[in-house]
Amino acid sequence: MDDKKKILLVEDDALILKMLSEQLSHAGYEISMAQDGEEGINKTHELAPDLIILDLTLPKIDGIEVLAKIKADPVTSNIKIFILSNNNQDETIKRALKLGVDDYMIKVNFTPEEIVGKVDKVLKQ
Repeated sequence: MDDKKKILLVEDDALILKMLSEQLSHAGYEISMAQDGEEGINKTHELAPDLIILDLTLPKIDGIEVLAKIKADPVTSNIKIFILSNNNQDETIKRALKLGVDDYMIKVNFTPEEIVGKVDKVLKQ
């Protein structure tokens, strides 16, 4: 399929990156990865992904700041962003929603298959 949807995974945990990358590739998506917030912002501009799956606890620039920068830039503001984090603090979730995140998932509450299901639902509409 030539028109593969592009997903950027921004996650500093190599094991989670590998697992999500394999699951989403197997589901037919083109996957790119970034292991810190700065690289995530740079790759967003370089690749123009259809979806970003973003962790919040990242080196260099944290996930909330990455989200804010992407949503504030007219070139990237329409890219869908899912946060996948173990940060379940109400204040953080409210801030992410206010910044325009499309979904907020707590890592420990979702299997890789459920994450792929959410991605499919959003990107195949």
